[in-house]
Amino acid sequence: MRTQAIIFAAICAGFFSTNSSRAELPPEIKPTADQYDQAMATYDKNIALQIKVARDSYVTVLNAVRKREAGARRDKSVAAIDAELKAMEAGPLPEAAPADLPADAARYREQYTTAPARAAKAVESARNFTRANYLKWLNGMGDVARKVKNADLEAAVNSEIKRVSESDTEVNEDDPESDE
Repeated sequence: MRTQAIIFAAICAGFFSTNSSRAELPPEIKPTADQYDQAMATYDKNIALQIKVARDSYVTVLNAVRKREAGARRDKSVAAIDAELKAMEAGPLPEAAPADLPADAARYREQYTTAPARAAKAVESARNFTRANYLKWLNGMGDVARKVKNADLEAAVNSEIKRVSESDTEVNEDDPESDE
């Protein structure tokens, strides 16, 4: 639940987007930094899309089950479904499902509530690969800046390394399932 709430809130707030905290970069590293930020934003959009698909599927199931339960005059089930739909509008769902939620809807509920963690895990290796390669490239640029004694470029590279490393730490420190 904590991971779902963190990822849900982070995506809604644009937390993963690293562009806003970036200082103005010299032309030697700006194009590659832009590509890195674009790749990370694409991963975030992928996560958001997967969550949206799971949410839309769950809403569709709830509406179908609600119609069936209303036709059978199962008022407690209808009230549970209405409460679930209302809770979805407010944000991440509570961990416990409503007691009277029909079993067939409860199966889809689990798929929806685990979607943020599954989506994040699905792009985690690609995100880590992109971040590692970008940091490797930045370290190489730092070496070049030191060799040619370009202090401004070296400072910009160090600042960018710090920005990327801190964005990685911020994401992982909020995730109790993270290995780091």
